[in-house]
Amino acid sequence: MDRPVKGSSASAHLDMLRGSAALLVAFQHVRLMLIMNTDEVHGMKSWAKAFYFLTSLGPSAVMAFFVLSGFLIGSSVIQNVRNSAWSWGNYAAARLSRIWVVLIPALVAGAVLDWAGTHFVGSSIVYSTPHYGVMLPESVIANLSPKIALGNMLCLQEIFVPTFGSNHPLWSLANEVWYYAIFPLLILSLVKKASRLKRFVYLVGAGTIFLMLTAKIRWYFLVWLMGAAIALAPRIGIRLWHTRIVSVSLVGWLALQSMKLVVVNGYISGALVALLVYCLIAQPEGAVSAFYVGLARRMSDLSYTLYLTHIPFVVLVAALIVRRGPKFHPDIEGILASVALLAAAMIYAWMMWLGFERHTVQVKRWLRNQFRYANLPEVAVGSH
Repeated sequence: MDRPVKGSSASAHLDMLRGSAALLVAFQHVRLMLIMNTDEVHGMKSWAKAFYFLTSLGPSAVMAFFVLSGFLIGSSVIQNVRNSAWSWGNYAAARLSRIWVVLIPALVAGAVLDWAGTHFVGSSIVYSTPHYGVMLPESVIANLSPKIALGNMLCLQEIFVPTFGSNHPLWSLANEVWYYAIFPLLILSLVKKASRLKRFVYLVGAGTIFLMLTAKIRWYFLVWLMGAAIALAPRIGIRLWHTRIVSVSLVGWLALQSMKLVVVNGYISGALVALLVYCLIAQPEGAVSAFYVGLARRMSDLSYTLYLTHIPFVVLVAALIVRRGPKFHPDIEGILASVALLAAAMIYAWMMWLGFERHTVQVKRWLRNQFRYANLPEVAVGSH
């Protein structure tokens, strides 16, 4: 199936799914910085349990990112190859502009925030406690070296270098970037019109990259491929009640994970998200309000910048609030503080979006021109 038309109900639902996933990741990180862990709290009220459930969905939200990325990028690759319009230059320009326009400013801003935090409130438990909030490194300042920054800029984090500073979410960006490289090589190796030598070179290239990756990155490629598989799936008669059943199943699975009644499993989460994405695309077009479409688009637009920039900001503000501790209880005060910090992180991300990500299209055009000047081959696949 092709990507849904912009402005359709399916497109709006996918935008909302993407934006909500970024929000859930950020909200979990806020909670880890500010609120006590569940094993430190006794006699929780039902609304506190709901708060912990909502702020425990980060890992599954990352699986949703992988599935959506697999579908959106995979469908684009497959369509271009099918239409004999594949161009490495256009593909590289699109992917590099998308990645670096946000990543490079995020690394610079993150370095400034982490340096300020470690120097001015370094005595806070946030910076002085190794692996604070589970996700922070043993030492934030030790992870601010130029070598680590360069490795993260080249998306080699968790392969050859750790994630930069406090910015732990960068781990998943490395996954996606290398999936972007492997997938078209695999698809091009299957094109029968291409020469056997070229197909062999593509396959060896994909295999070489795959072997370079860590076991964790390799395994999550299966989740990404679930999204890409949607582009190849035939359209069948999906009704609204099918989508509702899948949605309820996904929420139920997430609830079981949150209550620790089942072991957290990214593949099951990914499969349910992939099934939901398929249903949202295949179901009949429905009426959606202009407000919903606009909100979904804005949330989706902000999602990438929010994901890449929020942690150093959240860590610094949390250090200013918590100081030497203790963390907040999951009471009204603690929850309001969490919501306020999440809102502040979104405003910070929006300012970063205004400064950088909104210029992605212009950067992509500039890169395309550079590749043309460099005579980077843009050969139609079907001509071989």
